[in-house]
Amino acid sequence: MAFAFNLNTQAAVNAGQGGAMASGVHTVTIKEAWLGETKNGNNVIDLEFVSDKGERASVFGMCIDETFTTGSKNSSFGVWNELAIVGGMQTGAVVPMERTSYNGEKTTQNAFSELIGKTIMIGLQIVHDMNKDGDKVIKRRNLYRAFYADGRSVAEVQAGETVAKNSANLKIEDYTTKDAEAFKASGGAAAAPAGVAPVAAAPIAPVAPVAPVAAPVAAAPVQPAVAQPAPVAQVAQPAVAAPVAAQPTQAAAVAAQMPVGNPALAGQF
Repeated sequence: MAFAFNLNTQAAVNAGQGGAMASGVHTVTIKEAWLGETKNGNNVIDLEFVSDKGERASVFGMCIDETFTTGSKNSSFGVWNELAIVGGMQTGAVVPMERTSYNGEKTTQNAFSELIGKTIMIGLQIVHDMNKDGDKVIKRRNLYRAFYADGRSVAEVQAGETVAKNSANLKIEDYTTKDAEAFKASGGAAAAPAGVAPVAAAPIAPVAPVAPVAAPVAAAPVQPAVAQPAPVAQVAQPAVAAPVAAQPTQAAAVAAQMPVGNPALAGQF
């Protein structure tokens, strides 16, 4: 393919733009418009906008029913009708289209095909609110108003106004919910559940100083006890007969029943 040199100033300008849209009025093209349903049965729309400066904004879960399933009035119902009118919706028809999530997962969902690709003007507001767990402040975007591409509102067109006045003078600033304000004021501590009083910590009594420990006294070495031998009973010695002139022989002694030695001392020595 032959190269054709073609300078495009607008493309060069757009290269340095982009990012996320801030609160305010923007001229945008509707890139995505998905129909969904909440777990409570309310119909909602997810929108993806790209501004004329290349900035992007996502609006998720905007209820498009006149009332919620709880019976309360939906304050976004009027804005939804503004969007439908300035976006040129005629039938509200939806068609199945492939949707790619933020993590790349692809699903088939119903989309408002009449809105996709339309260029309009919107009032966008960033809301700082708490996440579902109540431990972090998150940022979401709300569709605040919707205008025709030339900036005129539906009311201005119906009144025959040829110049936009509403959108030109609309000042939109970030909004912080009361829960998010309280979270920030507390230094990032999650608020206690309603009806639960904070538990005060009991004061800690001062600890008395500990007296110095005296130097240990060396114990005298214990002498091992020496078992004393039990006293040996004195064996009574048999009376000794008066000396005789001569000792009889052993045979004679036995015959005379005289003791030979001392049987009481046998085995003692």
